Amino acid sequence: MPLPLGHSLMGYTIAAGSRFKLSPNVWMNIFIFALLANLPDIDYLPGYLKGLPNRYHHHEIHSLGFAALMGLVGGLVYLRMAGKFWACFLPIFFAVSSHLLLDLVTEDFSEPHGMMLLWPLNSEFYDVSWKIFKSVNKSNHSADFFSSLFTLHNLRVVLIELMIMLPLALAATFVQRRRRAAETQPQRKEARAAKRLTVQQSVETEQELGAALTAAQITELPQIDYQRIDLNQPGYRNGKS
Repeated sequence: MPLPLGHSLMGYTIAAGSRFKLSPNVWMNIFIFALLANLPDIDYLPGYLKGLPNRYHHHEIHSLGFAALMGLVGGLVYLRMAGKFWACFLPIFFAVSSHLLLDLVTEDFSEPHGMMLLWPLNSEFYDVSWKIFKSVNKSNHSADFFSSLFTLHNLRVVLIELMIMLPLALAATFVQRRRRAAETQPQRKEARAAKRLTVQQSVETEQELGAALTAAQITELPQIDYQRIDLNQPGYRNGKS
């Protein structure tokens, strides 16, 4: 099985590269998908409590039936809350199923080999011969299970998972940004058009205001009282008043 790092990057890739949304908040949506992509490994817990962590690993919880069951639960809850079923069923189903896909192409020398992919239709273990990820060295005893994970071999496993999954995550991020840019482009065009219209209206208003002020100033000029002068009168002769 890949480490939680590889499964989390797969969850991020689905969240960023698809239109599936389980939360309006971007980071919460990524967190939920990463959590769902790691969910099947919860089958370590009952075995760990019994002293054998691998006892129930790759059994019923590592199946398409379990992925569908989780999608069904989420879909019914979302149907009651928002009147939609598939908008929640599909993202949960694909996120949980992504775990099975990565486990299929990972070396695993711990028994049982393969997974109960088609449970509850049957309880057979299915596996493929084509492997991409290296196996994780881990103890089958609860006492040293966690300490056994810190080895040089597992560090190389981490690097391999990063080399394979990180480019996929970056590609999904690129797709997400392109999609957002395409969705917001009409809004930006409308905003620029509205801004140009506002500027034009402002200029026209200033021009109208200037014309009104000029007219008002002309109207307020003092009136000149013109009087007729009889230059033949003695008082105005020779330029004297």
